[in-house]
Amino acid sequence: MSAVKRMSEIRDMAFETGKGIELVEGFTYVGRTSEGLLFEHPETLEYFVVKIVVKKESFDATEALESYEEKQELAKEKAKAKAKKVAKAGK
Repeated sequence: MSAVKRMSEIRDMAFETGKGIELVEGFTYVGRTSEGLLFEHPETLEYFVVKIVVKKESFDATEALESYEEKQELAKEKAKAKAKKVAKAGK
């Protein structure tokens, strides 16, 4: 089986599985859009979409997780520096 076909099968399985999951309390599955799985909160009419991305064999999960952690740390540091600057300017 080709890698592309296998990735397509995995994506389809993920879409099917996602239909039966309540990812966020109060939100229910509405359908599949070109962007992904669409969920709606029937009372507030808020929506969110879950995009399914299947990665190739060459994808390095460890590197991706580490990169995300680093970006989160940088964002925290940047927010602290900005808050400090704003507080200093307000004096």
